[in-house]
Amino acid sequence: MTRVDKGGSLRSWLREPLLHFAVGGALLFALYAALNPAATGSDARQIRIGAGEVKWLASTWRGQTGREPTPDRARLHLAHLVHTVEMT
Repeated sequence: MTRVDKGGSLRSWLREPLLHFAVGGALLFALYAALNPAATGSDARQIRIGAGEVKWLASTWRGQTGREPTPDRARLHLAHLVHTVEMT
């Protein structure tokens, strides 16, 4: 039988397996964050779009519409490409 301590003493809390699990998990997260600082920052990921991607976007637009994209349209397609890459 399990003894129930209604007083909630510190000693009974220190013997609680759930507390051990929570503290162990917190320590694992802290250790991971300390060993991988780039993974926790907001700018951890950098997206690079080269000339090849820009040419591919223009070529795709040209193939679908039969005309060159305007600068505004090209910016819109680049923004969409960046958004798509961010989501993956």
